[in-house]
Amino acid sequence: MKRPEPERRRNRSNECKRAIELQLEASAARGSFESMVLADELGLVVAAVGDRDETEYLAAVSPRLMDGKDLWQGKVQTVEHNLEVSVAKLDVEYGSFYLAAIGDWETKTVQGLDDTSRGICRIIN
Repeated sequence: MKRPEPERRRNRSNECKRAIELQLEASAARGSFESMVLADELGLVVAAVGDRDETEYLAAVSPRLMDGKDLWQGKVQTVEHNLEVSVAKLDVEYGSFYLAAIGDWETKTVQGLDDTSRGICRIIN
């Protein structure tokens, strides 16, 4: 008799926003990101983990940072900090979203954004 496979996701939610927050929390912990935010095309926060002021600012500037690209990495100056930021564009059935992370740039950053993007797309679609 085949044993059932263990559920790899311990924290789950049927509510879309909460499910995205759980995805961001897990991804931030795995990727050692200080903050992560999912923003809509208007630069409004859909879901975020981390410092509220930083995530709101990052959400607001993410669509403009992309300038037609699918991935952007660079420094973003706030009043208090010079942040290392990575932003990935997610195109889903309902439009475009922007996933931004604050943290050191490394190879794992791009992989972490890619993994998180796939998880969020599964939740949204």
